[in-house]
Amino acid sequence: MDEMKDCVFCTVKTLDALYMAATMNRFGGEDSNDNFDEDGGDKSFVKLHFPRWDPREKITHGGGKISSSIVTHWLTHPRAPCMICKMHKRLSMVNSKDAVDSGWNTALTAPLIYNVVKNITTFASRRYLCDRDCKLVKKFNKYDVVSVDEMQDLNSEQEMRLIRQAPCPVVMVGDFDQTINDFRHTVNTNACDQREHCVLPSECKTLDLSLVVEWYNTFRLGSLSVHWLEDMTGKRMQSARPQDHCALISWPS
Repeated sequence: MDEMKDCVFCTVKTLDALYMAATMNRFGGEDSNDNFDEDGGDKSFVKLHFPRWDPREKITHGGGKISSSIVTHWLTHPRAPCMICKMHKRLSMVNSKDAVDSGWNTALTAPLIYNVVKNITTFASRRYLCDRDCKLVKKFNKYDVVSVDEMQDLNSEQEMRLIRQAPCPVVMVGDFDQTINDFRHTVNTNACDQREHCVLPSECKTLDLSLVVEWYNTFRLGSLSVHWLEDMTGKRMQSARPQDHCALISWPS
């Protein structure tokens, strides 16, 4: 943002900033949502959605452990088939006297999920709303071209759907070999029922590889090194290092 501040016709935003802005005035005016759960942890999630339970009791015995991660994953991959284990079905219990039933199922209209989405109490629920209702179209309408940097870390199907809401041309730039955020789409199921864990798959990616242009620019290597790597990897590369700059590769003995 600092580098582009003098570019009058350019705006630098994160995808998070776009969907936050698109759902900011859900309750009208500029008042913040007091129920917004910035931490997104189990304790705050349980306290917000299960006020009749003691938080420690709900987390320990009422299916509250990793519940926040499960709901976040669910809203991030709404088109993936999910299965909830017996332990986490207890989240459908309003208080400790309720019978365990199948009230919390894989439907996105189930009471717990419905309340999270209706009250947009988490970051994931805001993304889900923008995905479901195409809320980013108006935000993208003001731009002629959208350029997405580091797209390898924004390549979940939901994120791709959010970006594709742009009616203008979209150029995505990234390097799949530098993907570092895949862990965002995994949930530790150690707290599940040991006989039958929750099954929380990610949505299948549908990136059209025919649209991918493989190209790599580097200042670290000289042109000779780049040509050698092209021969070895088959990838198109370009050296940004001036010809009069020496670049050496040192091989360990």
